[in-house]
Parts: sequence; C-alpha cells; structure tokens
Amino acid sequence: MRVVFKPAITFVVIGAALLALWPLVFPAGMAMANGPTPTPAPGQATAPRCRLELGADCEFARPDDVTAGALNAFIKQTNPLVGVRDVPTYTLVSATFAGPMAADTLKADTFYVEQGHTRVRGRVDYISVNNMVIFYPGAPLLPHTTYTATVTAGARDATGYALPDDFSWTFTTFSGPVVFGQDLGAANIPLGGMTIYFGDLHTHSGYVDDNYLPGTPAQAFVVGRANGLEFMALTGHDTHLNQTRWQEILTRANAATVAGAFIGLRGFEFTHSAGHLNVLNTDTFVVWTDERYRELVDFYAWLAAQPAAIGQFNHPLPDFNFYNFAYDGVVDHQITLREILRADQSLLSLNQGWHVGNLLNSDTHVADWGSQKFMGLLASSLTEAAILEAARARRTFYVSPHGQSMALVMQANGYWMGSAVPDPATLNFTVYVYDPQAAGEPLRLAVYDNGVRLVGASLPTYPGTSLYTWTPSLPAYLGHYYYAEAYYDGWTYPAYSSPVWVERSPVARAGSAQTVPPGATVSLNAGGSWDADGDALVYEWVQESGPPVSLSQHHAAQVTFVAPGTLGEAVFRVRATDTGSLSDEDTTSVTITDLPILTLTKRGPETANPGELIAYTLTVTNSGITPATGVVITDAIPVGANYVSGGTLMPGNIVSWTVPSLAANGGVTEVNFEVTTTGSIANVAYRVSCAQGVSALGSVPVLTNWKKYYLPVVAKE
Repeated sequence: MRVVFKPAITFVVIGAALLALWPLVFPAGMAMANGPTPTPAPGQATAPRCRLELGADCEFARPDDVTAGALNAFIKQTNPLVGVRDVPTYTLVSATFAGPMAADTLKADTFYVEQGHTRVRGRVDYISVNNMVIFYPGAPLLPHTTYTATVTAGARDATGYALPDDFSWTFTTFSGPVVFGQDLGAANIPLGGMTIYFGDLHTHSGYVDDNYLPGTPAQAFVVGRANGLEFMALTGHDTHLNQTRWQEILTRANAATVAGAFIGLRGFEFTHSAGHLNVLNTDTFVVWTDERYRELVDFYAWLAAQPAAIGQFNHPLPDFNFYNFAYDGVVDHQITLREILRADQSLLSLNQGWHVGNLLNSDTHVADWGSQKFMGLLASSLTEAAILEAARARRTFYVSPHGQSMALVMQANGYWMGSAVPDPATLNFTVYVYDPQAAGEPLRLAVYDNGVRLVGASLPTYPGTSLYTWTPSLPAYLGHYYYAEAYYDGWTYPAYSSPVWVERSPVARAGSAQTVPPGATVSLNAGGSWDADGDALVYEWVQESGPPVSLSQHHAAQVTFVAPGTLGEAVFRVRATDTGSLSDEDTTSVTITDLPILTLTKRGPETANPGELIAYTLTVTNSGITPATGVVITDAIPVGANYVSGGTLMPGNIVSWTVPSLAANGGVTEVNFEVTTTGSIANVAYRVSCAQGVSALGSVPVLTNWKKYYLPVVAKE
C-alpha cells in the first residue's frame, strides 16, 4: 500500500514544526515503543507454531491454507477487501464468483460503485477465466472517501440462478504517496522517500506454459491488477518458452503497465533439477536442458554475466535446495531474493553466505493471480525501474497469510532492510508495522540475530491507526544478520522483514594516472580493489569529464578504450560493490597529449663486494607521437657510494647526461655510470626532462646490499 518513508524525520525526537502539524499528520494517533520491552509471560500470548528461527522444522503456508472461505454462496472474494481502509485511489474494484457467470448479466446496472448515493462513472468487464467481474473507474477515486460496491441480484450464474440478494461492501481510500509539507493523510507518514507496494514476482499462465495452465498472459495481468496487486511478474517455465512466447510476455506486461498504478514484468523460471530460480530483467532466457547450462555453476556464470539481472531462489526444500545453497560469491550479486517456504532452508541460505531478501510468491498454477498477497517491497515509486531496483536491493518483506494488509519493514542505523551496515558497535533499529486492519489486539514484535530471537516487544493497537514503530538497540556483531518479526496472538505464521547484515566496506582502487597519445589503447584497472570480508566485488566504471571515450564495457575490473584525437584530461570513476551492497569509489585520470611521453627505469645489482664496481643503467622511453629534444637525464649518487665513471659529475654529487633527440613512438636511449661502496646503498633520485617541458621521475628504488626480511607464515585453523 502507500506508506511513504523518509529517514530525515524520526518518531523519537519531534521538532516544533512537526508538532504543529501533528493533528493533521496523525489524526488517529500512532503507537510507538522506544526500546525493548519484556517478552509477554507464558499464557499472555500465543506463540506462532512456525517461525523463522534456528531449529524450526516447518513450512510456511500459503494464504489459501488459512484464509476464510467464500463470502456467500456466489461470491468468494472482493477487491478491495470488505471494510478495508487505506485503499489507493488508483484501485480497480472486483468481485470473484465461486463459479462461471452469465457475462451478459454483469453490466453497469448489476455491478457498480457508489460514493454516498452517487454512482461512480466507469465501465464493467467480466473475465471468464477466473469468474471475475471488474469495475474500472473512469477517473481515480477521491482520497479519504468511503465507497460502496454492489453486485445486485440481477447477476446470474451460467445455469441461470440469480444471487438471492444484493451483495454490498464498503472500503475507504486515502491519497497515496505525497511529499512532506503537502496535505498528509493518516497513513502517509514521511519516513524515507520509500513507499510500500504489494505484488507477486513468481506467477505462471497458460499459452506460455504449453497450455497446461489456464489463462493467457493478458488475462493474468488483468486479474492480478484487479485483485489489488501493484506489480506482478509473469515467469514462464524455461522449457515451455520459445522466442514467440518470450516476446508475448513482454508485450502483455508492457500493455498492462500503468505507471503509478500497476507494473507488469517479464521473467522466466530456470527449472534445474537441483532447484528452480526465477530471473527478471534480462533480454533473453536460457533453458536448463541446454548442455551449456546443465550444471548449476554454468547457469550461475551466465547469470553473473547479466549485470542488470535479478535472481530468486524458488520454493527451496531439503532435497531441492541448490546443493545445500552452495555459495557462489560472484552470482550473489544477482541472486538477491529467496522464497521463505521452509524455515530451515531460509536460514540455511543465509548461513551459507547468501545475501537474499525474504518473501514468498504465489507460484500461480490456477487462474487466481493476485487473489492472495505473499510479499511486498519498499520502492521509491510505482515504476518498473523503481520496482526492479527495490528487488535488487532486497527491500522485500514476507506477508503473513493471517494479515494480508500488513507490511513489516525496518531500518538499522539508517540503512533499509536488505542492506549491509558498515561494521557498527551498535545497531539502532527502527521497525515499522503498517496494518490498516489493526483492531486493538496486542502487536507482538521481535528482532532476530542469526536466527536467534534476541529481543521482543508488545505494542497496543488502535482501530484507525495504521502505522506502529519500535526502536530497539542491540550490540552489532561482524558477519551477523538481523531481521524483524511481527504477529498477533493466534497467528501460526508471523510476518517477516528482510535482513540487514553487519559487514565491512570494500576499498576501491582505480589505478594510477596515465598519459597517452591519441590512438593508444588504454587500460583502466581496478584490480587493486579489495574487501576485508573477502566478498567478491563487482565494478562500475563511468567517465566523469574530459574528451569523450567509448569504454569496452562498464562492469568489469579492467576496461579499455582507444584514446581519441581530442587532447585533454579524461577523468574516470570506478565503484566497487561487495555482496552486501556496500561500496567505495575511486577516480583516476588519463591525459591525452601530442607531446613526448617519457618514462624512466633503472637497474643495478642487488649485491656487491666492498670496492667492487657497481654499474647502473638508466633507460628512457618516448611513447609519445612527437620526438623529444634536449633530453636531460640526472641521477643523484647514493649516500655511501663513491662515483667512478659515466656521465658528467655535477655539483651536489649529481650525474647528468644530455641526449639531443629521442625518437617518437617507442624511441629508447640508455645511459650508464659506475660507483663503489663498502656498505648498503639505495639509489632513488633519478629523473628525465626534455625541451618540450615534459619530465618523468624514477619510481622504483634500486637497492644494493640491503637485507631482506620475511614475515612468518601463520597457518589459519
């Protein structure tokens, strides 16, 4: 639904300006708890039978397993739900019947929506694949308004039987996400530029799955939206796809998309024998029966090469769990989600090192897309790009079958769930529960550390109050993960947030500055970047300024380009990101010039006997496109050395050489001199310059008779 979060405003310390707006922002009040409260004593609360905790051996039910049956003999479900609050103004209104209906009896006079005694303008459509009638409002519904939807007794089923009576239900809207400072609705709490949306990222339909499932892609998206989903991915089984069907999913997803109201997505389900995975946001699909992807590691390699892809572990079971979730640090960047089907498998994935968000999906195999909610996420807006970004960032939550309107999200030290927090001493959590159906029962909350319940709280709830917050603080432990739980007494399955991880940030190294001529092939190398936790890094290169160039790619440690004919300094930035989404950036520059480009190296012996001649050789190379003239090479006699011969000895114990000209495009010249010593010497001060104003310094010391020291090798147990 539409709760907007902005971290700049907290609920513990409230400024005078916000206090002035308090009656407008929170007309019904908001419940808060600022720290851990004692866990209710035995007998005061009914603990859930299936929890996401170490040692649990249970399977999370899908909503159909626990929700109530039909509303009456004819109607089994409505959208919005009966009596629900905080309905978005862009909703469609629908009723799903228990069996086939006579389509010609479902018209504007037998299914309509009213505000007070005024009928809302709109059109009616009947979808036979799932016996649903849909009302499409002609304009967005009004905010903060109660509406009544009615199916009259004039509606008849396919055999001619009519409803015994009119069936009506009410729902109440609110205005949707707004910016703080404008008119705020009760649920539009500005907490972080993020909004809660409910959807489904794992569904199927007929046609794209060899017709063994009902419905077409077009019908699937229509029904999903009419059932209240705000985004939905149709993910055909890989072995049932071909290019025509693959394109059909995209065509129908795009046609169903209404920015700000509903987002249709395309994906595929990779049905490997070791486990199924969903993949979103790729231009193509692969099939597990293809010899190139028979091994799971080969599929992982393909997925890792798709930088925009989003992967999800589907319905893991003990013997269907991707070889016990064997960890692959490279593809951990792409596989960001995991269905929370079994408690033990969900924790196994996390304990094996995967960074995955918690959620469940319908895996729809009947024509009831969106009839129940399984997951939601936090996104900056209801657009395709924002929904995909939220899935990639793991900002997902599991929706309990007992609380289909509840969303559980959290932050730790300002980082949203799904993030890694950079190695703090303490984690300061803000746990938010959005529940427009709260009715006065105690709300039970907990935070878990690596699957162990650490702290709990119990908050009172109030009818008309939708948002509840709890702010516990806990010690942070490097390498641990933390997530939140929420439920009411009597629930078998709690709601869960995605985790946060405590990790260390990587260090990006973009490499040294370079000077090159036009036409040269230039290599940018971030291979010196590193991560203290040993996480695999992914890279993103961008050019910030200078003559434009075409990088060979943007998502590799090492990229290349051909220097253009335009002279100047080009600046590049690289971002190195670890598997917990922590990142660091560094810059480097490449100067493109038509002047000489000089480099200077030097070599000499590592050892010499007392009084023995020590010969040094200095090599100058001109890799520019212009000859260097008036080349002057200098070197300082090392302390402890005695000059013998070579070059011209200048005041200050400097040896100098002059070379009239050095050819372009790789021209080389070498000079030599000799010294003696009775001890250890280090030769470091050597340089070259030319008449065009170009110079270079030696960068590597030449050491003679220096002792080498080695650190002991310590075996890691």
